[in-house]
Amino acid sequence: MKAGIQRIASEVGEAGCYALCIMELAERITGKSIDVLKAFIDGVHAKCIYYNFDNPEDPDNSTVTDAGRFLTLLTGKKYSHRYESDRKKPLKTGELIVERWERKATGKTYGHFVLPDWDPLGNSLTLKMGYWVSNRIFTPV
Repeated sequence: MKAGIQRIASEVGEAGCYALCIMELAERITGKSIDVLKAFIDGVHAKCIYYNFDNPEDPDNSTVTDAGRFLTLLTGKKYSHRYESDRKKPLKTGELIVERWERKATGKTYGHFVLPDWDPLGNSLTLKMGYWVSNRIFTPV
């Protein structure tokens, strides 16, 4: 087992909502269960997710840097992705969506990624009390 795995697992739980949403999409696409920690670490090594192993306090840890390539890595099928600020723009056949939500509290802005029918936290305050900001659209290539 990798030394520091507990810290990585904590980081995934705390700030890995976008990566977790992509993993959930991959499970739906492949019909196979994904080992979350393995997929996360594989995503880091493939440079799809930023994680600074030398600084677990790095505020950018768990940032998905190449979402399309991460979904491709998990599914074996090529995907591109784009940012979309028009909530009502219809999806094309085969496209998948991840939503970004935000809420303001105690002078801070909190962000959270969800699928339209799935929340990695299960019952996020940001989703309940916040507002929609944008979508990430994944398109099979």
